[in-house]
Order: sequence, then C-alpha cells, then structure tokens
Amino acid sequence: MRRRKKTLAILAALTVLNVVTFGNISCSRSGSENFSTPMSADKQTSDDLQALRDLGDSYAQMGVLSEAEGSRDEAREYYERFLEIAKNLVSRAPDDLQALHALSFGYNRLGVLSSAEDARNEAREYYEQALEITKNLVSRAPDDLQALRALKDSYFGLGDLSNAEGARNEAREYYEKALEIAKNLDSRAPDDLQALHALSFGYNRLGNLSNAEGARNEAREYYEKALEIAKNLVPRTPDDLLALRVLSDSYIGLGDLSNAEGSRDEAREYYEKALEIAKSLLSRAPDDLQALDDLRFSYARMGVLSEAEGSRNEAREYYEKVLEIDKNLVSRAPDDLLALLNLSFSYN
Repeated sequence: MRRRKKTLAILAALTVLNVVTFGNISCSRSGSENFSTPMSADKQTSDDLQALRDLGDSYAQMGVLSEAEGSRDEAREYYERFLEIAKNLVSRAPDDLQALHALSFGYNRLGVLSSAEDARNEAREYYEQALEITKNLVSRAPDDLQALRALKDSYFGLGDLSNAEGARNEAREYYEKALEIAKNLDSRAPDDLQALHALSFGYNRLGNLSNAEGARNEAREYYEKALEIAKNLVPRTPDDLLALRVLSDSYIGLGDLSNAEGSRDEAREYYEKALEIAKSLLSRAPDDLQALDDLRFSYARMGVLSEAEGSRNEAREYYEKVLEIDKNLVSRAPDDLLALLNLSFSYN
C-alpha cells in the first residue's frame, strides 16, 4: 500500500507561510518591504506594475488553496498564471529581487504538483529552474533568508525525486544540503518556527533514507532528532498542524524501526501515538485530504502489526477502516491515481 507523498503536504504548509510574506509584500503598499524596486516616476507604469503584483498575489493564494483541497488541475492553472506574471515582472525589471523570488516560488510549486502526479521529469525541470534562480539570489544577497528558504525547498524537492527514482546517494546529497540550510536558518533566527519545521523534516527524510538502506542505528538517531524538535514545537504552537504532522512522521519512523527489530510492543506504542495525532489532525481539518490519508496510513500500520501478532480480527477491523477511507478519498478525488491504486490494494 503506497502512501501519499508527504512532500506535497509539508511544502504546501510551508508555502502558506511564504505566501503570507508574499501577500504582505505585494498587497501592503505602505509596508517596509516591496515586491519590486521603488516606484517609477511614471505613475502609469508603476500603477500597471502594482496591478500585476496584486493579480499575481491573488493567483498564488488561489493556487495554494486549490492545492490544499486536492484540486491539482485548478492549482496548476493558478500557478501557471502566477508564473507568467512573475516572468513578465522579471523581464521588465531584471534586478528586481522580489520578482525573482516570485519566479522561483512559481517553479517550486509546479514542481511539487508534478511530483505528486509522478511526472518526475517535468518536476525535475521545475525544481532545477527554481534552484538556479535561488542560487543566483543567494549569491547576490547572502543574508536574504527568504532566498535561503526557497533554496532549501528546491533541494528537498530534488531529494524526493531522486529517492523515488532509487538514486539514494543523490537524494542524500540533496537532503544534506537542505538540512545545512535549515541549520543555518535556525542559527540565525532561533525563534523561526519554519526553520525548526525544516530541521525536523530533514532529519525525518534522512531517517527514512537510512532505514531503507538498512542503517537502522543511523536512522534511529535521525528520527529521534526529528522527534525532539517536533515535541518542542507542538507545545509552543499547539494549533500548528505541520508540527503535529512532523511529530507523527517521527513516531511512524520509530515504529517501523522497532517493528523491523522485532520490538512489536514498542512499535505499537509509536504507531498508536501517530494514530492519535492523525485523528486529531482530521478533526481539526476534516476537508484536508492529507489528514485523511495520514489516518489511513496509521490504520494500515496497525493492521499489519496486528496481523503479524496473529490478531486477525483486530487486523480486519483496521483494514476495514483503511478501505472506508480509500473509498472516501476516491469519491473526493476520482482522478487521483494513488487513491485508486490504494483502493484496489485494499480490496485485494
């Protein structure tokens, strides 16, 4: 049974934070930051540019909302319109760093969408275009935290692609680069919750990679680091769904390790903690397809564990819950190939 790519959920949540910044830049005309260079003396030209920025901001926010609702085709349309505006702004003001930020943002979002649809070549092209822009931005403005965050996101995206293609060494390189940036961001802004999210996310990614390679001790170290950060984040921001998701991922990873080592009681404890988080996430965001998929995945893990312990009736109960969720996911997203694949697997 395949799991929905967590990249989409994590980066979508991070993107909400980025879009808030983007919104402040493009909509708060009296703010300290500006989406581009100072206004031209030609008022008509500056008004035209501001109208483009405002329109782009609207497309970006609509894209994020559509993506969160699982409407990928709609999200793609919004992001493509946003990207065209960003290209327009860059062509008219090549030295406008915020326009370059917007261009990188557009490529990254389209990369996330393409990756979720398993269009890996297309996703790689988008991520590499975003990477090239953000490297340029960082070289021109090394203290620009927004550019560093975008660079980190590109590395995470390319790491996920490489991992999906079985290129684990390449994936590790990307993840390690992303993690170094996250550490840099955390050292420069210790109260930056987004940096802490990225740190925990990076440790979980490296934990998954090490676990897949059979390096269980190394994997456990990474998962425990991620767990420690996530545990710190949740009480500081109890309404932060992303922090809860990262915490859940850490419990799942540690549960998988314990199960592989034959420590089933320990594995059950970790899985049950992850399951409680999944239930909490869904109760807070009932329309969130990722939250529903997280619950499905936790039930599946509990089912596999119960089956291995010989508790077939209990396993059946868990699998039936998985089946109901799969039916729900397909009814809400009938064109989602992963949902259809999982439903088929549940029936089998």
